Amino acid sequence: MITRRVLLLLMVLGLLLAACDDETAIDFKNNSECGSADVTLVNTTTNAAREIRIPQGESIKVEVGHGIEYAYLVEYPSPPPNVNCYPLEGTIELTRERQTATVNLESATPTPLP
Repeated sequence: MITRRVLLLLMVLGLLLAACDDETAIDFKNNSECGSADVTLVNTTTNAAREIRIPQGESIKVEVGHGIEYAYLVEYPSPPPNVNCYPLEGTIELTRERQTATVNLESATPTPLP
C-alpha cells in the first residue's frame, strides 16, 4: 500500500518537473542553401539585442520572455552564387508561457528565363 503511494507520488513529481523544463522560445531553423545566417533579435521593450549565427542545416532555439514583442533581422554574409538569399525581417510575440514559435529560413533557386 505504501509502495503504491510512493510510486504514484514519484510519477506525479516527475510529470511536474518535466512541465517545468518547457521554455518560451523562438526556434530559428536554417533550411536555406545560403550558408550561415546571422540573426539579430531585438527585445522591442528594452532594445536589448542578441546576435546569433546559425550554420546551414542547423537550428537554434533562443529563450525569450512571453508577452514581449521581438524584432528580428536575418542576413546571409556569404551566400553562394545562383541562389537567391534575401534578408528577412519581422516581428514576433509569444503571448503564452512555454510557447515556441518557429522561424524557417529558406532560399529560392532562380528559374531561368526562356
